[in-house]
Amino acid sequence: MTATLPRLGLEVRRIQGERIRKARIWVSLTQKELAAEVSWLIDSSISHNIISQIEQGERDVTTREMRAIAYVTGQPREWLEGEGSEFDPTVTAATLNLVIPGYDNRQWSELIDPSAERVLVDLAAVS
Repeated sequence: MTATLPRLGLEVRRIQGERIRKARIWVSLTQKELAAEVSWLIDSSISHNIISQIEQGERDVTTREMRAIAYVTGQPREWLEGEGSEFDPTVTAATLNLVIPGYDNRQWSELIDPSAERVLVDLAAVS
């Protein structure tokens, strides 16, 4: 069972959500990719819908989720929680140790438009 943070007020959840969103976008992760990374780290499945709810301030973040989000985005947990510290602009996707298959092979257009789906071509069917 996961220990959760005490029920937070709407303003605190909004601050956390905005900061988590900024950190996620800074390293060019989609909500789906962040959910996959966090799920892998905490050994419990969360969906991109949960990330969306967190970013909108509609859901509290558990302690384990916050630690995983801080690790994945490379930002200090204190900053993400709105308790001080500073945003670290030196963190880039290249400096993170992400386990998403193919993350390092994505095309620039996918980073600009993360909703773009990859088109996989079956070479055997083409010939």
